Amino acid sequence: MGWAVEFTSGSRKQKDKLPRRVQELLFQLAREIEASGPVRGDWPNYSKLPNNEHHCHLKKENPPTWRSGEKSKKKSELWRSRMQAVTKKPPTDDMVTVRLHVRRRNVDRIKEYARILESEEDRTYSVAEVFPEYLGKEHQVALRAYRTREDLTQKDLSLMTGIPQHHISEMENGKRTIGKERARKLAQALNVSDYRVFL
Repeated sequence: MGWAVEFTSGSRKQKDKLPRRVQELLFQLAREIEASGPVRGDWPNYSKLPNNEHHCHLKKENPPTWRSGEKSKKKSELWRSRMQAVTKKPPTDDMVTVRLHVRRRNVDRIKEYARILESEEDRTYSVAEVFPEYLGKEHQVALRAYRTREDLTQKDLSLMTGIPQHHISEMENGKRTIGKERARKLAQALNVSDYRVFL
């Protein structure tokens, strides 16, 4: 089952104020939620709250928190102060599509009307819209994010895996491919269930 993570306009703006490492963790957490659902108990600093909610600190001081409501399994919230994102199931076949035929002279009026209806506060943004700078760099961001999540330096990870430190640096910067064997070693060292996130 796939999930879609959507960010509100407020959370999209707040994301730009976060440190780069926390942004990478947030991106990786959002990707994991999309792939495996909102309950991410394998993340450090994760715990269950009352009322079937869960939270996960991405940064130890003044942390962004991810909150997941499991009552309906339809919504989760990802927030930091006023930072919110909604996670929901992808559209199903029973959704209705409405097509409008508009006379050419009325196109500008319809566009303006649509803009008014879709106020900036109500609009949501996909992970790709919030993190365009990470598209195409998912494996290198994943490596750096999971290493940060486990609070390891490149040297620590090198000692744990036997992969030279400069190779880890090159992999994180997209200058070296990771490969299946190394991906398995990295996944084991970084407590990642699926090594394919590094490929």
